[in-house]
Amino acid sequence: AIHPEDREAVNGAYTESVRKRMPYEIEHRLLMKDGRIKYVQERCETFYDKDGKPLHSVGTVQDISERKQAEIALEHANRALQTLSTVNRELVHATDEMKLLQAICRAVVEQKGYRMAWVGYMRHDSNRSVELMASAGMAASLLGKVRPGWGENDQGQGPTGRAVRSGTTQLSNDIANDPQHPDWKDDLLQEGCASSIALPLKGDKEQVFGVLHVYAEESNAFTDQEIALLEEM
Repeated sequence: AIHPEDREAVNGAYTESVRKRMPYEIEHRLLMKDGRIKYVQERCETFYDKDGKPLHSVGTVQDISERKQAEIALEHANRALQTLSTVNRELVHATDEMKLLQAICRAVVEQKGYRMAWVGYMRHDSNRSVELMASAGMAASLLGKVRPGWGENDQGQGPTGRAVRSGTTQLSNDIANDPQHPDWKDDLLQEGCASSIALPLKGDKEQVFGVLHVYAEESNAFTDQEIALLEEM
């Protein structure tokens, strides 16, 4: 049941404890059969025979999911608050729209866990394209491949297009397994992006004119409070 991403760490802790003949304690995740993830604190001690060979191990595994989820929620809220605070400072001193957009993207990716950010403005051309205006944390080669649109075609079916058309925040909690994500998701995964949030940008009459797209390095990265703060930003 140990989460695949945590098995190496748990095995390493056990191996090291046997080598040093010391108990070990480690926090890790369990991946349940129904897909739920539990956080546990595991303690274990190994006993040996007179020749020093391991006989058996005795341990406990305590469910700490509630505490861990509270810690994660607080951490995520804090990074969104820090982003919001930085953007507010930039806004006070902004004299140029493009510099402000670039400062916003830079403020996002400076926070732990946010991998990439970009701002795009919708264009009313034949392709209903979204023009890149500013970005941070994203390789130039990847930006050349990411050409989202806001029409009803394949290019517009991703989070960006849905955010523009609906005027509501769009989440992709697991880019790798998102059936609606466009073809360039493999490039995003290679850049370390596991989830994303697309936030529509609106004018005075609540009319959408663009989108802010933020990418995170873990799946299910955006908590409810964090989303609310990013929407406020």
